Amino acid sequence: MYSKVEKNYFINIMLAIIGFACMFTGVALAFKPAFLMTILSTIKFKSLHEWTGYVLIILIGWHILMHSEWIKSVTEKIVNDKKKLVAAVLTILLSVGICITISTLSPEMKAPNGKGGYPGQVGKSN
Repeated sequence: MYSKVEKNYFINIMLAIIGFACMFTGVALAFKPAFLMTILSTIKFKSLHEWTGYVLIILIGWHILMHSEWIKSVTEKIVNDKKKLVAAVLTILLSVGICITISTLSPEMKAPNGKGGYPGQVGKSN
């Protein structure tokens, strides 16, 4: 059978390939670069973006479960060191702050009918 290191290697390969596919299609959806649109129009890249996102949720959860003992061990060490604990709390706050800032400052996408929403939500509004 496969060792824990080998299993981790395989899941990391999956995370990298599927993660890059999700990131690439997300950038393509946002900026619609002309030189890529002819290629991307031959595939359902919006669906690819959405489904790779769903698969990433599963893979990241699996990855975290595989590393749960390591996470527990490092967390105990950080909690017992005040400077490291402050750094961890600041990292969490910064991460949440970035997410809130992005969601607050990002322009709202308009559906083809001009109403709020995402492309494909014709007739629906937020």
